[in-house]
Amino acid sequence: MKTYKRTFQTYIDLQIYSRFAEEVISAIETDTINVFRPDDEHALDYVQDGDGAELIDARATFSVSIREWLPVACQFIRLETAYDRELYGQDECLAYYRSNACEVLWPVESEPAGPAALMAGVVVRYEALKHEDAEYNCLKCVLAHELVHAFHAMRFVVPAFLNWRSFWRKVLNEGTSCDVLASNADARRLFLDRYGDGNELAEIMAFWPSQGRKWFGALRNAR
Repeated sequence: MKTYKRTFQTYIDLQIYSRFAEEVISAIETDTINVFRPDDEHALDYVQDGDGAELIDARATFSVSIREWLPVACQFIRLETAYDRELYGQDECLAYYRSNACEVLWPVESEPAGPAALMAGVVVRYEALKHEDAEYNCLKCVLAHELVHAFHAMRFVVPAFLNWRSFWRKVLNEGTSCDVLASNADARRLFLDRYGDGNELAEIMAFWPSQGRKWFGALRNAR
């Protein structure tokens, strides 16, 4: 049986703006994030707080290094191409996080390819480069926002990599729970993508408490 080994790194190509992505990554102040365990049969169970709100990350209790796993959850940070525009048609956002996890890790209507097929990263639109101030805080906020999407993805991507067989059998119940995970992933995305409100600020501040508010304020004022 042939086996293949794949290594991961975060490839940054924003031309002269690449250093701003590097600065945002270097400025991450939170060292770890809690992810789900690959053998947790109840990872996707419905959990709610005293007010009835769903707690989709309640069973994420396994701590891992953000910097160690970032190259897996965010393999590239690059500028948008004409092909991206044709494929995704993103008209209102300044950047977007793209991942094929829902096709290769938890597909609803097909067989999974597995972790080796994961592709994920941040695509930045040229419009984001027009919002500038003295330190390009607007761009940094855009990048931080998309990296938070990558951090959210780690919660299930990491356990899939740690033990794919167990993750597929116990967390995803051999595919029967893929739709639940897909729904949870959409909920995380929609919660963060309320641009300019307190949810977005809180998410960014969780990882950049010293600079997040400054970046967020610069972008909100520019919108």
